[in-house]
Amino acid sequence: MPIDNPTHDNQVAATSRAHAVTTSDKVCMFDMDDTLYDYAGQLRRDLELLRSPGEEPLPQNLWSGAAPWLKRRIDLIRSQPRWWLNLPKFQLGWDIYAVAVDIGYEVEILTKGPSSSSNAWSEKAERVWKDFGGRVALNIAGGTKRRTYARVLVDDYPPYVLDWLAHRPRGLVIMPAHDYNAGIEHPNVIRYDGTNIDVVVGTMTRAFQRAPGEPWRED
Repeated sequence: MPIDNPTHDNQVAATSRAHAVTTSDKVCMFDMDDTLYDYAGQLRRDLELLRSPGEEPLPQNLWSGAAPWLKRRIDLIRSQPRWWLNLPKFQLGWDIYAVAVDIGYEVEILTKGPSSSSNAWSEKAERVWKDFGGRVALNIAGGTKRRTYARVLVDDYPPYVLDWLAHRPRGLVIMPAHDYNAGIEHPNVIRYDGTNIDVVVGTMTRAFQRAPGEPWRED
């Protein structure tokens, strides 16, 4: 899901590397929020706890055209110490991670740090270390994701995905399924809903095995 960005446009504002240099171009890049961790689900559950009995139900889209009072509640929730650190895992993303490791990809994480929740930056880094140790490289971006190289991007949010693919025509995207990305249509995007793991394995294997400069798709 979208995360509000700092005002500057630096792509990488904080980096924690497992290796000093990338030893392979066979990189699989993972988003965090609503890909590996249930950001929107936990946020909605916490908002429900703050909702008075007489209030209207929460909107389906918490970000587009949200009322000022709702934005303030979201900021309040996200600024709680350890909120980002304790987000529950989102299983679809971890299914894809297991495939990436099994195939042999070098895994990196690319996530955005929200400007309204300064604790998110340090807590995201701490959570990655807790779950992965030194097995992955972490990049926390303050701007666009489009400049970051990977053979495979695992991300839930269509605008970020399409922006990345515009600069990576041979790239493959595996998209964990959510209601808001159900209508995505792009030949390089595989939407994973828990029932099509064989398709995910097959396409990620082809992307891993392709020669440099060659497409992974068999058109």
